[in-house]
Amino acid sequence: MGTVGWTSAGRAVFQGRYKKVRLNKLMDLFIREYVICDVCGRPHTRLVKEKGRWIKICDACGAWRVVEKI
Repeated sequence: MGTVGWTSAGRAVFQGRYKKVRLNKLMDLFIREYVICDVCGRPHTRLVKEKGRWIKICDACGAWRVVEKI
């Protein structure tokens, strides 16, 4: 989205006007790339920076992969 955002009272607030469909697609893309494990499908992952690259590591099954910029 390339905009300023913050959280307030448990909600995400973004500066600007965005359609709900566009926000949902971006959130789904973000969650698939950075949160959900590609092997077991669980959200028990963490991001670690190694040698200038971000690596998603699953604490549930041990799988890992380099994540792409979105």
